Amino acid sequence: MADVGVDRGGEVVVDQQRERVRDGDRVRIDVPTKSLDLLVDAGELQTRVDGWTPNPPRYTSGVLAKYARLVQGAETGAITNPL
Repeated sequence: MADVGVDRGGEVVVDQQRERVRDGDRVRIDVPTKSLDLLVDAGELQTRVDGWTPNPPRYTSGVLAKYARLVQGAETGAITNPL
């Protein structure tokens, strides 16, 4: 099995699912079925979820704070829309 680097973008702050993956974790990538499986014990995953807290916002005022509040994910084009 090959070692694969996984890029975790800024959406990690929003989505605790992605925060379950840690450096050194093994994953199985199955291209024909388009699946990615995290090969970590269920108990360890639950421990990670229970201990997860979101990071505080870096910017609380100004243009960057407004952008951080309004920007959507890359899957929608990273556009800004009022929520």
